[in-house]
Amino acid sequence: MKLVILLVALTGCVLGSAAEPAASTDFVTEPTDVVAVKGENVEMDCELTASDIEAICVWKVVGTNLNVTQFYNVYPPPKVQSLFPDGHRVCSIVINNIDSNYAGSWTCFPLAGDAHISSRSASVSVIAPTGPRPTVTTPWSPTEPATTPSAPPTPEPTTPEPTTPEPTTIQPTTPAPPATTTTAPPTVGPTPSPGPGFQCPQPNGLFADPASTHYFYYCQDNIPVHMQCEAPTTWDDTQKNCA
Repeated sequence: MKLVILLVALTGCVLGSAAEPAASTDFVTEPTDVVAVKGENVEMDCELTASDIEAICVWKVVGTNLNVTQFYNVYPPPKVQSLFPDGHRVCSIVINNIDSNYAGSWTCFPLAGDAHISSRSASVSVIAPTGPRPTVTTPWSPTEPATTPSAPPTPEPTTPEPTTPEPTTIQPTTPAPPATTTTAPPTVGPTPSPGPGFQCPQPNGLFADPASTHYFYYCQDNIPVHMQCEAPTTWDDTQKNCA
């Protein structure tokens, strides 16, 4: 009898730990619902509580026209600016010059340890700007007899003085720098343990796993974290994404 009770208790603990949602104490600030006018800048706040585990800031988006389902703060989509791109606890972002493509559900989805922590889902709606109010004109009503205006005097003709144009100097122009493109963020699955012996090519960024295209590395301050692409996608190091 004691053995049966112990097995039931252990099973409940395992199932509870796998399905338990994020507690409210996991976040200091969570994103809130927004109704924005097209062209405004919208801030989405997300801050985690202090923890010994360093989180990787990720956002999950549903129903938008951004062609992504989630992205890292270090690789945001166009118009999205990470307020603290190298931060581990503050994942807040700003959507600059927002339009209808960004309307949808936004969830702060940081990766802490080997599992994601999900905040509340914030609804983002975008409305058209309102035009200027129409001007109301009061009909004119005469209060005194109308008078016939006198003809204006005829000006005497004048001879214009010839002018000598001043020479102009053409200033050389500096060509604008080439436009840069933002790489779409990768889609990740469960995080396995770090692979041994991998050295980060750069202190921060996303890099291919030389042993398998199903994995990649996320480097933060020269510390590699082994990441796995969701099946059936594989890592594309050119696009810096699982495709």
